[in-house]
Amino acid sequence: MKIIIHKLISVLLFSLICLSCSSQASKDKISKENIEVEEYKYASMKDGILHLDLDKSRKHPREVKLSEICDSLIYIPLETKKGCLIKFINDVQIDGDDIFVQDRGSLYHFDINGKFLGQLGKAGRGPGEYVCGGFCIDNVNKRVYAIANFRHRIYKFDYNQRLISSKLKSTQVLSRMCFNTKNNSIAASSWYMFWHNKNSHYPMLTEIDCQKNIETTLQSKYFPSNFFVDNSNAKFNTIGSNVYCYEDQIFFQEIANDTVFYKDRNVLNTHIILNNKDFVPPFVSTIDFSSKALKAGGFGKFFYSKVVGESPRYVFCGGYWAIYSFIYDKKRKELICNKIKGTDSPQIVNDFDGVLDFKRSKVRSNRYLATYFQAERLIELAENISANKSIYTQKLGSIRENITEESNPIIVIGRLKK
Repeated sequence: MKIIIHKLISVLLFSLICLSCSSQASKDKISKENIEVEEYKYASMKDGILHLDLDKSRKHPREVKLSEICDSLIYIPLETKKGCLIKFINDVQIDGDDIFVQDRGSLYHFDINGKFLGQLGKAGRGPGEYVCGGFCIDNVNKRVYAIANFRHRIYKFDYNQRLISSKLKSTQVLSRMCFNTKNNSIAASSWYMFWHNKNSHYPMLTEIDCQKNIETTLQSKYFPSNFFVDNSNAKFNTIGSNVYCYEDQIFFQEIANDTVFYKDRNVLNTHIILNNKDFVPPFVSTIDFSSKALKAGGFGKFFYSKVVGESPRYVFCGGYWAIYSFIYDKKRKELICNKIKGTDSPQIVNDFDGVLDFKRSKVRSNRYLATYFQAERLIELAENISANKSIYTQKLGSIRENITEESNPIIVIGRLKK
């Protein structure tokens, strides 16, 4: 009997010890999980690669205010003259007091106050003319490079709008471009061919040496091998590739995958991986691009996987037509999913002036968010301006008094927090 009691006591003690250890292990696990959540919210860093979990972040969207990511605003009403009538702005590049604006074919130069300084080349298809398909600036040597895709050339201007050279050539149909000061080269990405045909090609990272005019191309190994084979139902392809420079490094992304690469010599290495199961690629032949994908919201989802730029503190993801946009804060180690109900495009609530929200903003010079507004839009919101008294609305009120509906757009620049 004593032996049985002794065995029971031993079993009981052993069970208590096991429960204690299990409880401690559970606490350690919870503690560890809490630390991970505290350090990285909807993100992680593994082997030097940043992983952004868009899926989890998308389940907890919130309204993002401009004051969260910027510390000030600058309004620049562009001077309206016969030689620079601008309706739609495709791109804006900023270098100190110099601002370069591209509309649907022309390239213009303004100063920081919006004064028109000149046009860089003449838009057209005749002798000495070109259609600007994209541009970038070399802020060290004060040069501007503009793509003329139908001529397969790149035009080089100085800051006095003088054409220096048109000898740079490219075999690719270039889209996005940036200047890499470290290598004195242009880094550009290419579009997919809009209509599937025998000349269709994979998007590539193209780098052009501006001194030797040597072109090199790289394609990521992750691009689906069946893209131009098994895409009979994808009538046309509108998503391409993206490229941006940050800290003298070239970053490249094919939008067909969820990975951003950085160029190291002639190799593309992984920089950012996006966890994004909702992405619906147009090259999947089981999807009728013209109906099913659009009804499922697929067209907007193409851009969930796009990293549109990076600054010392932030990584910006998303696209023009997606309702969601994502901002990763490197300092707080948090991925924020921005969603505004009832809108057709991502926008950041402008709580500086309470008037003009940031739609389709772009990261520029690694320090700014830039967007623009039509003059008539500012005129429509005149009552909102008078109702809100701040240094920003006072500036908007002053601009409003000096514009008409035919005036050029107003550029708004938000200085990103460090």
